[in-house]
Amino acid sequence: MKDIINSLEGYKLHEKLILLCSRADQSAEMDEYIQNLILNPMVNWDMFLGVLLNNRVNGVVYNKLTKFKEIPKYIEYYLKTIYNEQAKKVERHIQEIQVVNKVLKEADIHYAFLKGAYMNTFVYKLGERSSNDTDIMVLPEDLNKCGKILDDIGYKQGDMKDGEFKAASRSSILFAKINTYEVIPYIKKIEDSHFPYHVLDINFKLSNDEKKGISNRILDTVQDVENENCSLRIMSNENFLLYLCIHLYREATMVLKIMFSNDLTLYKFMDVHFFINSRKDCLNWDVMYNEAKALKRIAEVYYTLFYTEELYPGTITEEILQKFKPENTDFLNEYKGRDNTNETYKWGAGFKERVLNSDRKFEAMQNISEEYNRYKDLLVKLKD
Repeated sequence: MKDIINSLEGYKLHEKLILLCSRADQSAEMDEYIQNLILNPMVNWDMFLGVLLNNRVNGVVYNKLTKFKEIPKYIEYYLKTIYNEQAKKVERHIQEIQVVNKVLKEADIHYAFLKGAYMNTFVYKLGERSSNDTDIMVLPEDLNKCGKILDDIGYKQGDMKDGEFKAASRSSILFAKINTYEVIPYIKKIEDSHFPYHVLDINFKLSNDEKKGISNRILDTVQDVENENCSLRIMSNENFLLYLCIHLYREATMVLKIMFSNDLTLYKFMDVHFFINSRKDCLNWDVMYNEAKALKRIAEVYYTLFYTEELYPGTITEEILQKFKPENTDFLNEYKGRDNTNETYKWGAGFKERVLNSDRKFEAMQNISEEYNRYKDLLVKLKD
């Protein structure tokens, strides 16, 4: 517990509360520290609520806070309302995921559900986390077959604007396949106020610069998992975590994400923390290291593990961190000037100053505003 308390040095009171209440573990000593924070009159509860919602950890934090006294009534009301809504949304989401999982499995598609589809239903309690979409990885050679199957059950490629569906043009569908790692989203309208439409993001590469055959490699080992609510096909534990790491690193250094302050959203680190905590007895770190090395993704994994341990001490042992640590770690404090290039810039502010502060984008804006504008133009083309 002492190491955890020491790690909070430099954070504001409301930030300390968020970090402690978004942990997967708990102890009597930690509970006492949290209760003392809650009773501290200097906690800025308005900032607490804003940072909590911006970082999408409100469900987990609310569930933790229910055991403590003296939570401001308006904070409790807002968080409880959102928690209940998220629970209803996830329940309906699960139903749709089940349909998609069944048809892809029956059609012999090579696929695996990613991130939230599994985390929401197997790791977190109902309502603790929700997703706006469902991510699936499919082999490139299965894309057309997968698209036909999704079309048959009511999914169409396009975009939602002001509650209305706009179909994607043939040129934008082709543009996405050639220039990105995912296709134009598949969307199905759902007659449910909690879940009005379901968005499927179909990934067919790890990143834009992926070499041929890598998707095949990480989909080589999949597993079917089930509980009382859901049945899913996901990657092996090691590859699932590997994907979480790669995705987090990509977004943490991506121009567009930085400009919208979505680069260091806390829930991504919390996902890694919760997943490792839930799989600590069966994760094979040697297998994961060999896979990351073969895919040349050691930097992405180390970045994610390093900062997850910074935020949630006790998640990853020093031995594992040293295993993945590359010779040069300059990338820990860098962001990209342009995607898919070696052009990078160094952050002036430290990680603690940036991670829960959405103003970090203003530091980067002077260096990457041109690339941001290019990104916006690309997005317009994708939606035309």
